[in-house]
Amino acid sequence: MGKPADRVRREATRRLRKMALDAREGAFLGSEADLLERLAVSRPTLRQALRLLEHEQLVQVRMGPLGGCYAARPEVGSVVRAAATYLQARHATLHEMLNVSSMLTIHVIRLAADCTDNAQREGLQDFVSRVEALEGALPQDEFQALEAEFNNHLLAMAANRTLDLFLQVAHRVIDINPHAQVFIEDPGIMRLRRRMWLQLAQALLNRDKALALQLAEQQLDLIVGTIRPDALDNSLVASDSTMSAP
Repeated sequence: MGKPADRVRREATRRLRKMALDAREGAFLGSEADLLERLAVSRPTLRQALRLLEHEQLVQVRMGPLGGCYAARPEVGSVVRAAATYLQARHATLHEMLNVSSMLTIHVIRLAADCTDNAQREGLQDFVSRVEALEGALPQDEFQALEAEFNNHLLAMAANRTLDLFLQVAHRVIDINPHAQVFIEDPGIMRLRRRMWLQLAQALLNRDKALALQLAEQQLDLIVGTIRPDALDNSLVASDSTMSAP
């Protein structure tokens, strides 16, 4: 059950968390005096609860004439970075993350293929037209920007916030592995991946779900096939000796 003081702190934290989530971002939740009265807790207990929720990025405590507690929202980049750090610390492998990314992507494609939002479909068609007009090899930064845009189109068509977050985590932890750099350093692989984007996009625009799923699986096979087998089972952060091995 825990000590009575711990139970009071947990209940105050729970109520404050609900207040913050129920309010719009930036809304004023109350001054310290307001919250002390509303929650009926001591000042140390309130401040402990506020520190915890500040760490969760659900509240912001401001000082001065307009001081008090304001509702906040976690910044997605910090959530993704924290998840990537956790997976590094747990020695997750590149193979594990590629499998997870593949499963999530296939589910995204299933949902995207059923999208009936004309604005989203027109956005994907515009993307296809722009990519088709590009000639020659692309610089790495431009290639990565286009890939991110393509993924954003798929996620918008899938309309699933949970998949969006988890895929961002998967992509980040793959990107930090040195062996994954071949995906954006080899001009031949970049050309092939660009062609696969276009094929996948066209299948979605044609509402050919079976073909879209087949192309997604082919893309995973391509990615896995470009990485040395021993590198797939290495931790997400390879050692110097692993990176320099032939």
